[in-house]
Parts: sequence; structure tokens; C-alpha cells
Amino acid sequence: MKTLSSKQFRFALSLCILAQVVLLTLEYRQQNGIGSLPMSQLSTLESGVQDDIRQMEYDLDYGSKESWIELAKVYTSYGLLPNARYAMQRASEFGELDDESTLLYGTCLSRLGELDEARKYFQELADGRGEYRIDAWVQIGLDYLRAEQPIEARDALMQAGQDSVAELALSRLLLHMGHADQALNTLDSMIRRNPDSMRAHQMKGWALEALDRVDEAQAAEHYSSHCSDTVTIHTVTRKWDEDMLQKYGAAGHLMQSELQMQKGDIEAAINTMRESIKDLQPLWRPHYTKRLAMFYSMNGQGEEAAKQLASWLVHNGESAVLWEMVGDAWSASNQPAKAMNAWFEAIRYRGGQQEEVIVLLRVHQKLADELSRQGRSEITDYHVALAKYEEARINWRDDRVSQAVTGFEAVTVALPEFADAWYYLGESRYATGDMEGARTAFTRCLELNQNYGRASEGLQRLE
Repeated sequence: MKTLSSKQFRFALSLCILAQVVLLTLEYRQQNGIGSLPMSQLSTLESGVQDDIRQMEYDLDYGSKESWIELAKVYTSYGLLPNARYAMQRASEFGELDDESTLLYGTCLSRLGELDEARKYFQELADGRGEYRIDAWVQIGLDYLRAEQPIEARDALMQAGQDSVAELALSRLLLHMGHADQALNTLDSMIRRNPDSMRAHQMKGWALEALDRVDEAQAAEHYSSHCSDTVTIHTVTRKWDEDMLQKYGAAGHLMQSELQMQKGDIEAAINTMRESIKDLQPLWRPHYTKRLAMFYSMNGQGEEAAKQLASWLVHNGESAVLWEMVGDAWSASNQPAKAMNAWFEAIRYRGGQQEEVIVLLRVHQKLADELSRQGRSEITDYHVALAKYEEARINWRDDRVSQAVTGFEAVTVALPEFADAWYYLGESRYATGDMEGARTAFTRCLELNQNYGRASEGLQRLE
């Protein structure tokens, strides 16, 4: 075998080194003169999101501002903030950022705790006339609150004008600062535009209480319990986060499965949901298991649905929602006895939250239907009445008071010794101005249960 001479070996080695230099130069130019991305710390994210982000990083166009900005959005929404800042720095090297990207850069810095630096970007938008001017003022105000600078926070939130997020944050701040009268003015302005805002009426009650207007405060807080419109103190960037979190990993598959169900392709929807749950690992979320179990039930695969619900039981424990779905799974498998047992378990978990009330309404209707098929009329009527009771509670919560009165009156006729129905009938009549009718209902409730505290409070309001 012929060996290379020392001169030939040095020449070959020089060629290899030259080739490596050429390759590095090409990569350097492709990446605009800067090396590869910093390592992303993805270990805390679900496996499907990790895969999607790694793929985005692999496919990144180093010479595209838009590509860097899109990657920064993903990093920001998933809390990879040092990476997001790096991506925005790279994007800014291509020239001036548009308003949305400026807001994104400021948000990234704010979440990193670099509030002074973030404020520069927000202030640029706040001083302009663009789409995100108000959002910038809101974020400036919230960041001043984080920095414990209430005066500056108040001034910034006032600049946001008639923005619901700003008004709620400002009202709470004014209450803490002892300016309940100013908070009340702000809340009244908001209520004129959003008369069904639960949070605004609740905070108005706090402001009135601080002003020693106790009766008005109680009326405002009582009214808030019938409002259904909720406003959360979330900026527009939180909405961006929600949109982003629905695109990748398990959430992306979840959305895809919903579209497949809308098209009637239930087998494809089941397979996609299985992929979605796999993408969640090592995490677990009840909503995903619930959706897959529901799809199995709809496809007549009750046994498979029951397996999914068993895992939900292990993670979250018993609830009305869980037992309703177990009953649905057995019903899908044509096992009515097991279905009824599960539904009877569901009604043991009687709660006051809207979702729980809706579940109980459905369960009583299902029990009534099944018992009717079996010819058990007396107990059927009992569950029909309880379904009407839950429906009336929904009407009461949604401020459909006249319908609630009609419903509760029907329930007290069908179940005359049901104290809860008499209590809610009293509250409903009180809301319509029927004070004597309310007194009669509260009194009857206390006759059935002398320890029914809310009925006693109802009678005290009538004194």
C-alpha cells in the first residue's frame, strides 16, 4: 500500500482545512455573521411543544426579520424569555420594527423584569397614534404597579381612557390609595358602557362600602351575582399567548381534532386526540382526556371511554362532570344499569358553579329519560322537577329573573318540601320587587329548615 509523503500529507490536510473554512464562511453569511441560536431550555415543556419549537429553530431563515419575529413570539408565549430577547435583537438588526413587533419586544423585556428598558418600547407606542397606543399605556401602568410606583401607575392607566382592563386596574389602585370616590366615578363610567360587568358591579360595592354607603354597597354586590359578563385584567399580549398556545404541540392536535369532528370524521378525530395526549407527556390535562372519552362515547366505544375516564379519576378525583361522562360511556355501550349508577353518583356532587349546575341539569334529564323508558313514573317526575330546579338556577344566575320565578314556583309545587327551591324563589321574587311573595317563600324555607342562614338574611333585608 502506497503511503503519502510528508509534503503530500500537508497538502491534503490544507485542503481539508480550507474546505472547513469555506463551509464555516458560508454558514456565517447565511446567519448574518452571527453563530447558531443559543440553546433553548425546553425540558419543562410538553414533548409535543418541544418537538415543534426544535423544528422551528431548525427551519429558521436567519436572513428574514419575519422569521426571527415569529420565533420570538413563540419563545415569549412559552416563557423562553432570554431566547425571545435574542430573537428580537436579531430582528431589530434588519431595520425599524413595526408597532406589533415593538409591543412584542417590550413585553418580552417586561416579563424578564427589565421594566425600564421595556418602558422605552411601550412609550414609543404610547406617544404615537397607532393601533397599540392604549395597550402600551395599560402595560406601562401595570409595570409601574409591579415597581411599586402607584402615582405613576395611576397616571399611565388614566391615559388609557375607556379601556376595560385599564379601568378595572385603575379602580382597584384608587381604592388601595384611599380614593374611593374617584374609583366609583371610574366604575360608573364603565358600567354605563358594560351594564352586565360582574367585576365592575362587585368593585362598585367595595367603593360604596369604603364611602360608608352600606345599603348601596350591598345592593351592588348582590346585583353582581346576577351578571354574566366577566372582564379579566389581561393585556392584548396575553391574547397573543392564548392564540400561540393553541397552535403547537398537544393544543395544535386538539384544534385539529375539533375540525375533524366538525367534518364528521370521528375516527380521524380519535386518532388525532390520541396523538395530542401523547404530545402532552410528561404532563396531564383533564380537558384532553375528557375530549377523547367523549369522542369514544360518540363512536359507541364505551369501554375505551371508561378507560380514559379512569385515568381522570386517578389524577383529579371524583366530580359531577366525571360521573356524568362515565354514565354516558356505559350508555354508549348499551349498559343502562351501569349508566344510571354513574349518573346517580353525579348528583351527589351538587355545586353552585355555573358549569356544575349545567351538568346537574343534564344528568337529571338523562335519569328522567331512562326511568321513563323503564316505566317508573313517580321517580321520573322527581328528576323532571329537579331538572327544572337546575334550569331555574341557571336563569337566576343569568339574570333572567322572571323565568327563574316561574321555574322555582313550578318546583315548589312539584316538591313542596324542597327548602332550596323555596329559598331561590324568595330571592327571585325579591329581585322582581314582589316583597310579600319573597317573604312567604323565605318563611316557608325556614319552616322546612330553621338553620337556613341565607333565608334568614333574606327576611332581614325585608325588615
